[in-house]
Amino acid sequence: MKYYFRLSKNLLGTFGIVLVYLSIAIIQILRKSDHFYYYVGPILCLMLIYLFVNNYKSVMLGLRKKPLLEANETYVFDGVNNIKYYWIDIDVIDADEDNRTLYIKVNDPAKYLKFFSNFYIRYLYYSKRKERFNINLSCVKADMKNLITTLNNYSIQAQEIDGSKV
Repeated sequence: MKYYFRLSKNLLGTFGIVLVYLSIAIIQILRKSDHFYYYVGPILCLMLIYLFVNNYKSVMLGLRKKPLLEANETYVFDGVNNIKYYWIDIDVIDADEDNRTLYIKVNDPAKYLKFFSNFYIRYLYYSKRKERFNINLSCVKADMKNLITTLNNYSIQAQEIDGSKV
């Protein structure tokens, strides 16, 4: 099952806040009162960096019409980070419907941590304390209850396939 991009409230909200700060900064520049701009400028930059880092890959996959999340009886594919979590390695998979986040706990995290290029990205997507990977589903077009049901069905199918091989 493939899940594609959707415009989320978080993405639109963050973009809206950036536009408000940008308009305030432009007004302050036009008034030649750059005193306030010194406070707005850094906040605007931080918001743009946050928006860019957290949503760039999701938006690019959406524009290319590629799935952000894919699940079948063999693996769960995180298209944003380009990682396949194989069911044979997954201990627990859980979802938080309120935060639209998928949590995957694997039996060997080091095997999957090598796919994350730097510390910041690793920090965003892996919780060392809880030993689980996080997949942000805020930009994924899916009903959370149906997604959880689908993932549970695929995990059962994976256990049956794995059990038949032994």
